Amino acid sequence: MLTPMNPLVPTTYDVIMSLIFIASAILTICVIILIARSEASSAAKAMAGLAVIIFPIIGPVAYLVYRRASLKDH
Repeated sequence: MLTPMNPLVPTTYDVIMSLIFIASAILTICVIILIARSEASSAAKAMAGLAVIIFPIIGPVAYLVYRRASLKDH
């Protein structure tokens, strides 16, 4: 027989999804700050910012990979 679940205690799934959301939000905020501080043109900053906001997890990771690659070229 299954024991009833306490509605005040979050399930493991809820905890994991909350941690993913918090990590994604922190990563997005950090990347937006990096974009704002970069020396790129306003149009490039706007495009990168939109990509980061539209694609919450893939956008920041792609920007960081691209930025790292461009820093190695210099």
